[in-house]
Amino acid sequence: MHAETQTSGHPLIPLVDTARGLRALARADPITPARAAWLLIQAGRELRPLARLVASLAEAGFPLPDMTRGLFDAAIPGRDAGQVLVETGAVKDAEPLARALKAAGYVLRETARGVRAGLPALGAQRLVTLLKEVFHPLSLDPQSLAELLRDTGYSVPEAAPVLRVEFPRLAVEPFATALQRGYRLTVVQAAELAVGLAAADFPFTEAGNALKHCFPDITAAQLVAALQRAYPTPTPLALARELRKAGFTLQQAVPRIRVAFQDVSASDLASAVVGVYGLTVAQATDLAVALAAAEYPPEATGRALKYVFPDITAAQFVAAMKKAYGS
Repeated sequence: MHAETQTSGHPLIPLVDTARGLRALARADPITPARAAWLLIQAGRELRPLARLVASLAEAGFPLPDMTRGLFDAAIPGRDAGQVLVETGAVKDAEPLARALKAAGYVLRETARGVRAGLPALGAQRLVTLLKEVFHPLSLDPQSLAELLRDTGYSVPEAAPVLRVEFPRLAVEPFATALQRGYRLTVVQAAELAVGLAAADFPFTEAGNALKHCFPDITAAQLVAALQRAYPTPTPLALARELRKAGFTLQQAVPRIRVAFQDVSASDLASAVVGVYGLTVAQATDLAVALAAAEYPPEATGRALKYVFPDITAAQFVAAMKKAYGS
């Protein structure tokens, strides 16, 4: 006996036979096939899993467009519709799924959700290319595209290269702004944005300024951590340049560079920042204070001052060390 033929003493028509009956009714033309599919989904959605209802429709010979329209008319979200159509074997490929969802009445965002839910391995670029074909002409600004990709479950590093392909002339700061706003990133997620910029092939030398532009209150520590995560091989000199471009002072930059490069000597670090910050011997005290803040011992700071300022006088040297370390 079929598992659905009897309950509480009353015969039940198997689900697939009900679907076949509705299909035959549709052929007689009092109702459309899409309306017949809707009737089965609407009647059975509270009793049976959606996948079984759609599988019965497919087995009964309902075409993909009619099943999809039935799902739409039954107010099934695009994400669920796409997933169930693929799971039941009603459709296997992204293009017919996207076209069926769009033809059924699903809007762009719901269609995108449905295609991604049904085919989670689909790449972000392939999805965007497909949506441009199906919804032609499709016009999205950079932030709207970022929002769409976030909404369909793609990460920032997955979305960023797509934005770069779609908007190749967009400069780094408006690009970063679109990505940051589209993904609603806060300053604590600065590293995620930096990784996105790296994934989109923006160079290290442009990333620091872009992060500062998006997050005006970012600290030197947050900026350094973000850049190091995205670009794992910057030098102390390169990092100093980015911190300087982002508006951080010598006293803010030097301790963060020391944290990032714990093995860098005081002399090498001093050599990096002297050129970047345009220091002269008259600013030896500023350098000494910064090196002390970076937890270099007096001996190391003294050697660094003499290394970068070989003409420093004894009076200047003593004054700088006294200011940095006290008497």
